[in-house]
Amino acid sequence: MGSNAHTRWWADGPIAYIELDNPPMNVLSDDNRRGIREALAEFAQAGARAVVLTGAGERAFCGGADLKEEEELTAETVGTFLQRGDETFRALREYDRP
Repeated sequence: MGSNAHTRWWADGPIAYIELDNPPMNVLSDDNRRGIREALAEFAQAGARAVVLTGAGERAFCGGADLKEEEELTAETVGTFLQRGDETFRALREYDRP
């Protein structure tokens, strides 16, 4: 159904998939978080009955936050960065399907 630089999402019948693909450890970047939000919105519109969040490769599902991105934050950008992260985790938590 969609993708961005480090995230792919698709549906197989009523089951929807979101795959983090940010080698080597699938760290969670701002791009991934945006992809997760976009995917969940698309799946809600399409009526997906379940969503599977997975990671590409064999090393890790998700290695945590992208620390390189966090090193680049400034006093002016940290608030927006944190807000987008909160929006992503809220979207996952509040999604009305398993």
